Amino acid sequence: MSCCGTNPNYEELDEVSRLVAARLAAFLRTLRDDGYAVGLAEGQDAAALIAKGYADRPGLLRIAFKHLFSARKADWDRFDGLFDAFWLGK
Repeated sequence: MSCCGTNPNYEELDEVSRLVAARLAAFLRTLRDDGYAVGLAEGQDAAALIAKGYADRPGLLRIAFKHLFSARKADWDRFDGLFDAFWLGK
């Protein structure tokens, strides 16, 4: 990626977009594997949150995703651990 205050080119942005999309898809798969009801609409909403800059603030992304993906109390109760393990490596 470009450094030193220069703007990234289209190829670099395209590669970043692919990496972010792949990472989000892997997280959605992790949630589904853990019993969360995650469909196409939730995936699109999650992508929109990332595109709006929520990923720049992990705490904000966590709470937004928690509200988006936790349909049941059991989902809510275990979401933080899944989020932290996947996105923060904890």
